[in-house]
Amino acid sequence: MDKLRVMVKISAAAALAGVLTLATAGLAQQPAPTSPPPAQTPAPAAQPAAPAPPAPPAQVAAPSNPEGKALIAKVVEAVGGAAKLGSVHALRVKAAVDAKTSQGEFNIELEQLAAFPDRSWQKLVTPMGDIILVTTPSVAFMAAPQGTQDLPEEQKDEALKELKRDEIFVAQHVDDPKFTFTASGTAKVGDVDARILDVDADGALVRWYVDPQNGRVLRRLARIVDMEGPADQVLDFSDWKEFGGIPFPTKAKITRDGQDGGSVAVEAIEINPTVDAKLFERPQ
Repeated sequence: MDKLRVMVKISAAAALAGVLTLATAGLAQQPAPTSPPPAQTPAPAAQPAAPAPPAPPAQVAAPSNPEGKALIAKVVEAVGGAAKLGSVHALRVKAAVDAKTSQGEFNIELEQLAAFPDRSWQKLVTPMGDIILVTTPSVAFMAAPQGTQDLPEEQKDEALKELKRDEIFVAQHVDDPKFTFTASGTAKVGDVDARILDVDADGALVRWYVDPQNGRVLRRLARIVDMEGPADQVLDFSDWKEFGGIPFPTKAKITRDGQDGGSVAVEAIEINPTVDAKLFERPQ
């Protein structure tokens, strides 16, 4: 098991408009080999350092302001409206992940089941074999070809925070006093002058960059913790498509501490799939 290391964050969940964030977020917790598999091609030559990432949100949440409440209301409408989102209790995502890590580049097939508010099951098809990652309030473990091991408490807590940062989950809690929404200026995302929205989702902090014209979350920035330690992770979203009447971004570009972390391409999203409780039980 000591041959497994972090692949990349993508926690998440988040700002993939809804689920892509969870898919990317999930990768933040995923293990990777300490050495490339035999068939892997050599890593490309080093590239110039990427621009510094945008400043992360403060680690102490600010109270909601009127501009923030108005902006989150626009986001809610952009992802289907309160009535539609209120009926969502689970999401299943299938995605192809190009993970760029310190150990090289890996192609991964990801399947993730997010059962709100606090259960996540993920399956990664990797060059080293299939890996299952499960997180609930009572148990968090990773099952890999080398065996099963519990996740450290810090990573369990981070995975639970990622569920809280999910766009749909946040949109379901607009009136919850444990959630705050603070608008704080603008920033360029591509050609868009995006509005900055700092969200405190019951202790899980995230910054969204929102298109003021249509309410889409174009970028997500969060301070995450994975097996490599704390990092500032940026997800840039694109290519929105509807699944079950809800628009989701189907592509995300990942940046970790200013470095290219790869990308995610969503292949399918199922709204309210059947949730088998046995998936969340730790193997004996």
